[in-house]
Amino acid sequence: MNDNTRLFLRDRSRNYYANEKLYVSRIFSWYSEDFELGWNESNSVSEFLLNYRDELEIPERMLPLFKQNGVSIRFSRYDWSLNGI
Repeated sequence: MNDNTRLFLRDRSRNYYANEKLYVSRIFSWYSEDFELGWNESNSVSEFLLNYRDELEIPERMLPLFKQNGVSIRFSRYDWSLNGI
């Protein structure tokens, strides 16, 4: 599961960092409660994503904001056509 998470987060069409904001799949919004309950030792979406900072290419200077849940996270549109594959 960890390998698939890494592959998914490396997909720049769904997840990327730009202009001081992190853009990720809307799946993280829909299932945010899962991350708040300590999934993968995280208590928030931003904490979880911080575990994958290399895959997301998050700059080192932004790490303190992630640790304080102060980073601006934007959720991209979900491509429903993926369900038909």
